[in-house]
Amino acid sequence: MKTRTLAMEQLTTCPLTGKVDEAERTKLFERKHKIFNTLKQFGYDKNVHPIFTEYLVNTYGVLKDRPQSRTEQLASYNSPEDLQRIAAESMPCSILDNVYIIINCLKCLAEEDGQPLFLC
Repeated sequence: MKTRTLAMEQLTTCPLTGKVDEAERTKLFERKHKIFNTLKQFGYDKNVHPIFTEYLVNTYGVLKDRPQSRTEQLASYNSPEDLQRIAAESMPCSILDNVYIIINCLKCLAEEDGQPLFLC
């Protein structure tokens, strides 16, 4: 059984009875498929981009300090256009297409959830 399927099963299992809530499980699977279908429109490939995203984090790291709220820096991190510009200035051209796919997917998910790209 795949790890993600196992995690979803754990999320939908009642800790008291040990029974899986099939309705909740179905709801989560449907949401997962809806999200992946939406992301495919941006070029997202679930066989490529999770590993690629891990590569980005391992190669370029994470922020050492959280930006102050309501600052220009935070606004820049939540702007897909600024992130694409920063990527173009600091990353090899050979990976930019995939970086842009990730940024566009994050933008889509954030808009659907009514949230900024990154919560700080």
